[in-house]
Amino acid sequence: MTKTNEITIKVTLDERNIPVDMKWMATDSEVPQLLDCKAFNLSIWDPVEDNSLGISLWTNSMTVDKMHAHFFRTLLN
Repeated sequence: MTKTNEITIKVTLDERNIPVDMKWMATDSEVPQLLDCKAFNLSIWDPVEDNSLGISLWTNSMTVDKMHAHFFRTLLN
C-alpha cells in the first residue's frame, strides 16, 4: 500500500522579493497548522539530467551566524 504526503511552504516577500516570513507544514505531521521557520533548503536529484537542483531561502531577519549554523547542521543530518 502506498500513500501520498504533502509538504507546504508559504513565503511572504517584501517589495524587493526578499523573504520576510516563512511557514511550513506537512500532511503527515502531528502538528496540523503552519509552523514558523527562518530558513529552508531543498535539494532534488534529477535522474534525466543527472544533476541536482536546489533552492535555499532565508528571511531577512536571520543573522549570518544563524545561516552558518543552519548550513552546517544540514550537512550533519
